[in-house]
Amino acid sequence: MGGRLTHRGMLPRVLLRALLACVLAVGLAPVWALAAVDVADPRVVADGSMTSGQLTTWDCVWLGSYPQTYVDDAALVAKLDAATGWVTKRDYATKWDADDLVLDGVTYRRLAKGDATLLGDNSDASSSWDWSSKTSSTGYCYFRWEPVKWRVLEADGTTALVVSDVALDGQKFNHTSSSATWGTCTLRDWLQGMFLSSCLTTAEQGVVVQQELANIGNSTYGTSGGTNTTDTVFLLAESDVWNGEDAIRHGFVTSSGAYDEARRCRTSDYAHAMGASRALPPTAGGPDYYSGNCDWWLRTRGRYENYACFTLSSGKVNCFGDDQNRDNNAVRPAMRISLSSDQVTYAGTVSSNGDVDEASATDIGDAEVTLRNPLFTQDGLACYKHTGS
Repeated sequence: MGGRLTHRGMLPRVLLRALLACVLAVGLAPVWALAAVDVADPRVVADGSMTSGQLTTWDCVWLGSYPQTYVDDAALVAKLDAATGWVTKRDYATKWDADDLVLDGVTYRRLAKGDATLLGDNSDASSSWDWSSKTSSTGYCYFRWEPVKWRVLEADGTTALVVSDVALDGQKFNHTSSSATWGTCTLRDWLQGMFLSSCLTTAEQGVVVQQELANIGNSTYGTSGGTNTTDTVFLLAESDVWNGEDAIRHGFVTSSGAYDEARRCRTSDYAHAMGASRALPPTAGGPDYYSGNCDWWLRTRGRYENYACFTLSSGKVNCFGDDQNRDNNAVRPAMRISLSSDQVTYAGTVSSNGDVDEASATDIGDAEVTLRNPLFTQDGLACYKHTGS
């Protein structure tokens, strides 16, 4: 089913009101549909050229902004190195600080090597970020804040379940050594605290619909999923990406062992720098099916209570999982959003074969660096913490 969204670049409101008045005066139907589009469930067609045997196309929307693209222009890096006035924010769950700045109307984030989830100095031959060659003279890498594109996994006419088009960050499932369920892990706190407050303005947060999540156990190994939760931002579960009707509706194949192109995911530069690994090209010159893709977390526990499942760069699902303290997995946030707000705009389509038909988004500026809804201060810094159930 579809829902109504407004295009960026639509006619000014005053002009639209005038047009509507004219239309009503002559007894014609309203013209709002001229400035709106439908979003729908993914379209899936059989395709023998795809490893999975099918081609999936998703509608996409723009909502929020986040640091994504690495700044490699030497002159701009020099200006950022010399700039003052960086605004620092702290995530209470991970005790991690972020520095943002507006320069010439554009928002940037700076990241030092010690800030990343995955620490280390890796060469270009590695699947990890190359700190040795990309760091500026002051010890930072810089990333531009950009609009976030979300894929529509399902739409019911008024709301849509969406997941980020690319992985947006690199975080551990749980920052402590003890085992956790989705309801108790630090990644859940981070998503609904630091991430939500950074990615979405107060107005944009009003678009998000709280979702009741059934945190069922691992379907292969029976590991308990813990209690159900009510969340604003969350991770997909294994049932969302394989082994069920939800996975089919979302455009995925039902086998966890299939090399499903629809489950493959790229990372932003920022997520890669934060620790999310990118798969390397084949060393023997064979087919390059999934280099550059990442492993991304699911909220379902793995074989053991201190493990969590994730989707592999190849498109398979790792139901056995790995340690929740694993530091090189990526994060693809998911949300349920209202389709009736002009905060949400159409972004075109993406397909599992890599085709992109993109509708442009507006640039972001100084409004995006504002400290959004800090709950308290700690060491003089604004802190963000999830307070939900």
